[in-house]
Amino acid sequence: MKNLQSIEEGKWVELVSVELTETEQAILLSTNSDDFESKLALSEKIKTESKKSVSATIASKAKSKYNEIKPSLKETDVYQLIAADFVYDDANITSGILNYRLNGEHKQIRF
Repeated sequence: MKNLQSIEEGKWVELVSVELTETEQAILLSTNSDDFESKLALSEKIKTESKKSVSATIASKAKSKYNEIKPSLKETDVYQLIAADFVYDDANITSGILNYRLNGEHKQIRF
């Protein structure tokens, strides 16, 4: 199973776990000001390594599901995607959640 995410319409990434060494875990938990720079660098590493690009096929399936569940909009509606998080099981999108704002109000669609 793959966890897919979009925070910008049309762009999908796979969210993956980042394995940390004991030393890296200690740096993240450190309150020592000397570790500040190391902590920033490690946070950047985690941010970068936790997202992986997806194939065009998977992105197409995710986009199709997104378009299927995205609410119908009136001409005067203001829509803003917050995040779409979907689970992909090597064949289909099986479940997920769409967080968005419609006319300033936060809404969710779960499936």
